[in-house]
Amino acid sequence: MFTQDFISKLGRKNICLDADLVMSRVNAAWDGAGRDKQHEVLALADIPNNTIYRVRRTGIITAKAAVALGQVLNVNPYYLIGAPVENDGYSLEAARKFLIERGYAKAVREYDKQHGVPKKAAPAAPAAEAAPVVQEAPKPAAPTITAVQNLSSDEMVLLLRGVILKAGMGQRQAIENIKLITELLLG
Repeated sequence: MFTQDFISKLGRKNICLDADLVMSRVNAAWDGAGRDKQHEVLALADIPNNTIYRVRRTGIITAKAAVALGQVLNVNPYYLIGAPVENDGYSLEAARKFLIERGYAKAVREYDKQHGVPKKAAPAAPAAEAAPVVQEAPKPAAPTITAVQNLSSDEMVLLLRGVILKAGMGQRQAIENIKLITELLLG
């Protein structure tokens, strides 16, 4: 778990992906927490109560607030910023990835050094005799033009945000798709 000293130093830049989702998700998590947990969030992030109030009313959220809320209330930080993901709870690994993607890689590396967070060991190579033959699963068929035409504008925006999120996570196919979409829109 991240320390109060580390979290309180995180930036105050808005990282919201969908303000309406942020408001509903943060309100649900905050309202479901007891007073002790709420005070723990405020202390961990070193923020006043009016900062959480502002997040709950405007949907503007920072990395500092997202990580503190997630860690104390057991909520995935991606979920809190309005990403189209399920809330599978908080994990240090997910929070580290979340912060690295948002420009805090150096801070996370320094934290890992100070707190002795072990690096993941490379997986051992399987024995040659025991290696089973693995067939690739067939790729799902691309959506038909008719299916895409039947999507509402909100569904199209969510679909595009999903591709952008995947591209931001480094998925090669999503990056290629974003390039293609950009070329189509600007070309």
